[in-house]
Amino acid sequence: MLGVEVFGQYGFVLSLLVLLAVISDKGLNTYQSRQIAFIKDKTEVGRLIGSSIIARLFTIVIVVGIAFALSYYINKPDTVKQFMRFAAMAMGVNFMMGGFSATLLGYERFRLYGMLAMLTQLMLTLLGFTALILGYGLLGIGVAHLVSATIATLTIAIVVNVRVCRLSFQVGLTEPVAFVKSALPLAVTAVLMTIYYRADFVMLSLMKGDQAVGYYNSAYALINGMLMVSTSFSAAILPRLSGYFNADKTSMNNIYRIGFKYLMYLGLAVALGTVFIAGSLYEMVYPESYLPGVISLKILIWALVLMFINSIQSSYMIASNWKRSLMYITAVGAVLNIGLNFIFIPRYSFQGAAIATLISEALTGVGFFVMIGHNLSISKVLRWLLKLIPALVAMTLVLVLSENLQVLLRIVCGALSFLLVLILSKGLGREDLDLILRLISARGKPE
Repeated sequence: MLGVEVFGQYGFVLSLLVLLAVISDKGLNTYQSRQIAFIKDKTEVGRLIGSSIIARLFTIVIVVGIAFALSYYINKPDTVKQFMRFAAMAMGVNFMMGGFSATLLGYERFRLYGMLAMLTQLMLTLLGFTALILGYGLLGIGVAHLVSATIATLTIAIVVNVRVCRLSFQVGLTEPVAFVKSALPLAVTAVLMTIYYRADFVMLSLMKGDQAVGYYNSAYALINGMLMVSTSFSAAILPRLSGYFNADKTSMNNIYRIGFKYLMYLGLAVALGTVFIAGSLYEMVYPESYLPGVISLKILIWALVLMFINSIQSSYMIASNWKRSLMYITAVGAVLNIGLNFIFIPRYSFQGAAIATLISEALTGVGFFVMIGHNLSISKVLRWLLKLIPALVAMTLVLVLSENLQVLLRIVCGALSFLLVLILSKGLGREDLDLILRLISARGKPE
């Protein structure tokens, strides 16, 4: 409904705002959920949340202030500038909400967290869609972001205070400062990851214009939807990995290995399948004017495989308190990504940005694997891949032979054939399934 150029402006603004976050909420969220996994006294948890909220308030003032100042100087239409201001305020409110959602994750209240997250996203979708239908465009979407973020934050704050633990803001200035200082390596890592994943949008806009960003953003929107699977899984198991870090290293390593295996399986299946249905998928989701973005999707989808695997590796490193190593590897990846974008974007435009992302993700993943490779040998990964090949071949045949069917039906048929052959080839072991079921059904922190 926005059109390629305005959709590109939408992606540019959101990417610029995320890059402005000096201390990323994900860094503070990750540190907070990890610490809560260790703390048994709910009074102390309440104080930790209070320290987190106070620390976030200082950051919000800085980030939103910079965003407002920049909105007056960016070379974009007035509607884009107004959208940027509303989106900046919404980002600040979401930043505050992270202090409460991290508490639910730390206590492994996944059902409650999932329900609130689903309702928040549903509210944003309905408000944004209503704004588009009424003709308010980007400005309406900005207001929808702010309204939904405010309602969601107030709701989750009340839920945490009533259902989980009493919030306590009776803390001195030293406690929020200590909180930020302890979370700083993870916060810097999150900022670097933001640069890693969002700098290409800004560089693409400056070098090739908003239309190129629109094509690239169309592929990235689909990638982000799929990426939620791995990021949600990795965030969910982080408290469990952290709890096992001191108590049971064997269980910790087992969870890491099974997570690596299944995220790799899922990522490769999604990537290979998407290559065959990318055109049909675009025709179903986007107007014909977006079709040039298909090639970017076919490239980025292979980066998705690496993103799946890297998410579980990052969680393992955080749980093991290897915060600085994670920060250094991510820094190298961010610098490499920017350098590759300078090389590829001028020559290949949005397709070059996709290539840069793929190469950077691969090299970053190698760095993670070298750090924690002692827990998972290359030979074991190769054995998993050999069991996976028959399932991938079967899925490919189904997708090729069903070319004339509706795309959703092709996806269902391909997925079922993949799963059936994977079970028959014993790519899914009973012990792995049992471990997954125990992990999902377990309640509370490990003893």
